Amino acid sequence: MKDVKTNLKKNSFLPISMRHKPILPTLYAGIIVQLVAWFVFYVAWHESFAWRDFSSPSDENVAFGIVVIGIYCFYFVSYRRFYLERKPVRFFGFAVLFCLLSVVSEYYCVIDTIISHIPGSVPIEEYLDVVSYTKKDTIVSIFFRDLALFSIVGFGLIFRDALKYVKVQKEELAYWRERHSFQNEIEGHRRHEHFAGNLFNAYLAAHPGEQQDLAECLYLYNFSARNNTQAFYPLRQEVDFAKRLIAFYEKLYPEAVVYCQEKGDMPAVYILPLVTESLIGNMFKHGVTGQGGCMSVCFDYTNPDEVKMQFRNKVGPGRVFARRSGARGLDVLSRRLDLAYGKDAVLQWDFPGDEVVATLTIPV
Repeated sequence: MKDVKTNLKKNSFLPISMRHKPILPTLYAGIIVQLVAWFVFYVAWHESFAWRDFSSPSDENVAFGIVVIGIYCFYFVSYRRFYLERKPVRFFGFAVLFCLLSVVSEYYCVIDTIISHIPGSVPIEEYLDVVSYTKKDTIVSIFFRDLALFSIVGFGLIFRDALKYVKVQKEELAYWRERHSFQNEIEGHRRHEHFAGNLFNAYLAAHPGEQQDLAECLYLYNFSARNNTQAFYPLRQEVDFAKRLIAFYEKLYPEAVVYCQEKGDMPAVYILPLVTESLIGNMFKHGVTGQGGCMSVCFDYTNPDEVKMQFRNKVGPGRVFARRSGARGLDVLSRRLDLAYGKDAVLQWDFPGDEVVATLTIPV
C-alpha cells in the first residue's frame, strides 16, 4: 500500500490550503487519546482476573509494561518502518517477532511468582505435575492474550491507514477534477469564446443584418465548448440546448419542420452533456429537409427509472442509412455513453420503411 504519511507530507499535487494543515493539535490529540486508552486498559488489566493470574501487583505492572513496550516497538518498527514502506513480509515477520518476545518476556517475569504459590506440602509427583500444568497454562494464556492485543492494534493501524489512503485519493481526485475543469474552461475561453467571439464580432461589423442568427450560432458553439466533457449536468440544460439547436437548423432549412414533444414531467436528474447534438445533426445532414421530411424529436419521462429520447426522420428515395467509417460523431457518442453508463444506456436504430428512428435510453 502507498506510503500514506509520505503522501500527506509531500503531496505537492494538492493546493496550499490542503497541504499546510496544523500538525501539533492533531499530535496532542492523538497522545491524549492514547493515554486515556492505556489508562482504561490498565484498569481492566487489574480488575479482570480473566486476563492474568499473577497474584503479585509488581508482576502485573511489569507484565503490563512489557505489553506496552512490545506494542510500541511493533508500531514504530514493524508498522512505520516496514508497512508504510510497502514491505509486507518484513512487517508480518517483525510483528510476530515482537509478539513472541513479549510473550516470552512476560512468561519468565511471572512464572516464578506463580509457581511459588503452589503449596509445597503435596507429594513430589503431584507437585511436578502441577508445576508442568501451570507452566503450560501460563504460556498458552499469555500467548493468546498478547496475540489478541497485537492483532487488535495491527488491524486497527491497517484500517486507519486504509482510511487515510482513501481520503488522500479522494482529495487528489477532487483536486485534479477541479484542475481539469478549470483547464477546460481556460481553453474554451481562449480557443472558443474569446477567439470565436472576436471573429464573429468582426463579421457582424460587416454584416449587421445577421446579428441575431450569428449570436445564436455563437451561443450554441460556446455551449458545446463549455460542456465538452464527461461531467454530468442537469437534464433541463440538455433539453433546452436540443430545442435551440433544432430551432437554429430550422432557420437554415425553412421547409423542414420538426415536431418536438415531451411526455410526462421532466425529472430533476443529471445526464451526460451533449448526447443529442450528433443525433439532431444527423437528422438534418442525412434526412429529408424539404417538405414531407416528417422530422420529430420526443423526450419521454414517463418511466421514472430512465429518460428516453427518440429522433425520427425520413431518408430520400434510393438512399440507405449507414454509419460510415469516417463519421466519428456517433462512434464518439457510443463510447461516451459506454464510459459513463456501461451497458445501461442503449442507443438503438430502427428503419421502418423510408424512415430512420434513433432511440436513446439513459438510466436515471
